[in-house]
Amino acid sequence: MSYNKFIVMGRLTRDPELRITPNGTPVCECGMAFDNGWGDNKRPCFIEVTVWGKQAEFVKNYFKKGSGILVDGRLEFDQWDDKETGKKLSKHYITAERVTFTISDARGSENSKPQESSSAEKRFENTEDVPF
Repeated sequence: MSYNKFIVMGRLTRDPELRITPNGTPVCECGMAFDNGWGDNKRPCFIEVTVWGKQAEFVKNYFKKGSGILVDGRLEFDQWDDKETGKKLSKHYITAERVTFTISDARGSENSKPQESSSAEKRFENTEDVPF
């Protein structure tokens, strides 16, 4: 038995790229950065994120480089052969099951301004009310 759940909050490292699969399914790919560790041991980590379906369109329409993002999904691993060098390449990435704005971006920071106010904005008047 296994359990694969990955939840991370960070910022986009580039604008999301949307494409449509041959069967018409939207897929959006973007990179994100988040901190790992604390104090003097804090280091940035970088990971790719893949979002499918209507959420892919949501990410493309409302997020851009620098936007705060919370991703809830599963960790995936991919391997392939580099056609130029013949070397095996690999990467870890997140397949998002749910994507949302961070609290600061839900309030309309200059990085991201959604058309509708988010449920996070309605629930918490200021960040001191946030339960975490």
